[in-house]
Amino acid sequence: VAPAAAPPATPAPVPGRITQRYWLVTEQTTPGMTDFDIDVYVNSRWVRRLRNNEDQVVQEITGQLRPGPNAVTLIARKVAGGSRRSSSPDNVFKVIIGEGNEGGGNVMIDTPLIRFQKTAADAQDATEEFTLTTR
Repeated sequence: VAPAAAPPATPAPVPGRITQRYWLVTEQTTPGMTDFDIDVYVNSRWVRRLRNNEDQVVQEITGQLRPGPNAVTLIARKVAGGSRRSSSPDNVFKVIIGEGNEGGGNVMIDTPLIRFQKTAADAQDATEEFTLTTR
């Protein structure tokens, strides 16, 4: 009698639905000073452009995500035109994506998962891809 074959190793199960809420939040020390716009893509689909001169953006992106791993691409492009407003590394444009909750008109990021930033000192465009695994 042959022993029973061991079942093949199975990867961690992917949840059938997303149980957390995911948010994209921006922070700028002084809006407009970095001269970067940042395009946001989730799973190769364009979500939005974060503009250099915008006030803080708070956007829920749960609807753009699928259960399991997701590719998030952030593309920072230097805004053409005129002279640079600043070249200081103290002028920062940050993008934070994470799990969070909304309450009382505020969003609280409980678990930051992706952090991306450009400063006014940066002169080159930049593209970074992240993997965000939903829960």
